Amino acid sequence: MGNLPVVGGSYNTWGVELNNWLLDDHLSEGRHHSRVMSTGVSFDTSVTNGDVVYFDYGFSGFKQALADGTYKQNAVGIRKDTTAVVLFGAGDSTAVLIPGTQYYLSDTTAGRITSVVPGNVVKVGIGITPTMLLVNIR
Repeated sequence: MGNLPVVGGSYNTWGVELNNWLLDDHLSEGRHHSRVMSTGVSFDTSVTNGDVVYFDYGFSGFKQALADGTYKQNAVGIRKDTTAVVLFGAGDSTAVLIPGTQYYLSDTTAGRITSVVPGNVVKVGIGITPTMLLVNIR
């Protein structure tokens, strides 16, 4: 199926307006996985694919999120590639995941997820496959 046409002009989350969001349906491990993404975005140089990110207004781009009780834990998604963030749905993970397990934003390593409940709880999603997370940040 591949990328569908842009389906919206903006997506507002925690007061962050993200332009050029689209609905994407892709085939992975024999299954279709849908997701909502924001495209044409910029990242801090420390952010890599699979990192959980928040939007930094001073930087005007995304940085690695951290569950530290500050604005840095206002995660909005997971970096897909150099220009896109998965806001909801199937997101690739660099961690080895256990399907069905709840994952949280790490409070010790910026951008990472953990299955251990941290002191400042930010739910990031549930493992779908060993390499894919159902992104649903709460």
